[in-house]
Amino acid sequence: MLRSYRYRFYPSTEVRNNITTALNYCRLTYNKLLELYYNGKINTVYDACNYVATLKQQYPELKTVYSKTLQRAGNHLFNNISVLASLKNKGFKTGGLRYKNEYRFRTLEYNQSGFKITENLLELSKIGTVKLILHRPLPEGRIKSILITRTKSGEYYAIFQVETSSITLLQNNSAVGLDMGVKTFCYDSDGNFVDNPKFLAQSLHKIKLLHRKLSRKQRFSQNWLKTRCKLAKLQEYVANQRNNHNHQVSRYYVNNYGIICVEDLSIARMLSRQNRTGKTLRRSISDAGWGDFLSKLAYKAESAGRVLVRVDPRETSQKCYCGNIVKKDLSERVHDCPCCGVSLDRDFNSALNILKKGLELLSGREGREPPGLPVEPAVNRDHQVSKPLA
Repeated sequence: MLRSYRYRFYPSTEVRNNITTALNYCRLTYNKLLELYYNGKINTVYDACNYVATLKQQYPELKTVYSKTLQRAGNHLFNNISVLASLKNKGFKTGGLRYKNEYRFRTLEYNQSGFKITENLLELSKIGTVKLILHRPLPEGRIKSILITRTKSGEYYAIFQVETSSITLLQNNSAVGLDMGVKTFCYDSDGNFVDNPKFLAQSLHKIKLLHRKLSRKQRFSQNWLKTRCKLAKLQEYVANQRNNHNHQVSRYYVNNYGIICVEDLSIARMLSRQNRTGKTLRRSISDAGWGDFLSKLAYKAESAGRVLVRVDPRETSQKCYCGNIVKKDLSERVHDCPCCGVSLDRDFNSALNILKKGLELLSGREGREPPGLPVEPAVNRDHQVSKPLA
């Protein structure tokens, strides 16, 4: 499978200028290809890659950039086009692609060639040599490509995309169901839960303050650029906190369970329902980072030989474990069933239903009986997974 490893580096002034120049010329190529696409002169990624040679004749300065790096701009363009097409097919309202300015094009790609690695030194064709900060060993396996990216705050990273073999963990037949929430980040069918850290809510006041300061600056002035950089650093800090948290929680469940059942959530649709969810709830859903967590859980489960089952989320919180439907509003956090008399946390009940659905789906798919489940589960709030080890 293909995995990505990110390393930071601090380029010299010469290398930084070369990266900026290469980004500008790749952005020029991207915009020209997008214009040709809108005019109907290119229709496929092959047309785009072939037209790069014509652009080099029109703009000789493009020859200062590695050839494959320029061609990858065409690949990125048609990847974006295919993503928009898939979203439209799913019923989402999408606009057209925009031309990139210097603040919206921040990545170069060296595909299969144009780079050389010696210990912690990375040599890039027509850019120079950079020293990587190896916070972990370089990946073993075939390096398919290297992405050189510059963040909004001005930090530089090299992202290695490597073909690696799956690492199968010890066999584990234990199963768990996970219910994603806003009050608690996730609640599992064993009675454990992860508190929602609410990283955005913790820094929201500072973000609003910087936004207010930025709006009062003259656009593209030095003070505007400095304030914009401060805001970008704060937003990246929040994103890094969320990323680290999701890595830790996903690693915990992959290491301790062989079958993981989750809801097949359509987060984009949940955020687009403005008439049903208020602004605060939509912000809380985005702050929780469910999509990022489920993505990390999926690729870690695949690489470790675990089974990840996605189930239909309908009625998982309204249905009792005994099969009775108990209607309740979102504000009601306790599930009380009048038929079987069970009383337990709403999210715990949902996690049990997710596990039951997942095992039924898995047994039908693989032709085997699911493991037994408790008839009257008891809530266990003594053991929390607040800081799982990665």
